[in-house]
Amino acid sequence: MCMMMMMMSSSVVRLQGEVRGLVAGVRGLTVATSQVPKKPNTPWLNFYMVNLPKYKKFHPEVKTGQLMKLISEEWKGVPEATKAPMVAIYEKEKAKYQQEMDRLPMDVVENIKEQRSATRAIKTSKSASSELKQKLEEFGKPKRSMSSYMLYTAERRLSLTPWEKGMKPTEVVKMMAEEWKGMSEVKKAPFVKKQDQLREENRKAMELWEAKMEREGKMEGIRAAVSRVNILKRNAL
Repeated sequence: MCMMMMMMSSSVVRLQGEVRGLVAGVRGLTVATSQVPKKPNTPWLNFYMVNLPKYKKFHPEVKTGQLMKLISEEWKGVPEATKAPMVAIYEKEKAKYQQEMDRLPMDVVENIKEQRSATRAIKTSKSASSELKQKLEEFGKPKRSMSSYMLYTAERRLSLTPWEKGMKPTEVVKMMAEEWKGMSEVKKAPFVKKQDQLREENRKAMELWEAKMEREGKMEGIRAAVSRVNILKRNAL
């Protein structure tokens, strides 16, 4: 069972890496902005964007998803006579947008479709991966233990000089990576030993957690979530 959960965690990490690859691929598909007309916002979307800052100000503790529901309820109460001019403007802009799209070369249109399809796949994959990760955290799944290198960097950061602290984060990471690469096996040994110790502790913690999930009847839902992530991953490739 522990091995299965390790595979679950591996699936999430692998999906995140593949999503990053898809993002890079979508960037490669990007069509020149000057070629693509901007799709007009619907009246509802304009209403939402105008009112969202106000709702955030008066409801700072409420999440954006819930704020959208509140604004949606307000939109439903807007008189049709008030909506009519907004709808008329939208229909005019939509017709203009369609005319401009119709004038685009076919290869550009196909490129746009491919880009949008890839973007939707990325969003769906990222959402599923995020949901699975959040669910596992809510269930108290033990976090993966740190590697020897990560243990070294955590300790190294505590001894950064004022000058090193002023470096860019990417430069600090590069510096530590080079230090670790040039370090002798003898100096690495304490971090490797700690890594092995933490891995064993994590293995035992995972066994206890998995048994708890089985007792509480949550494992079936976890397996279903992992299966969904794997299916979406294959569809996004």
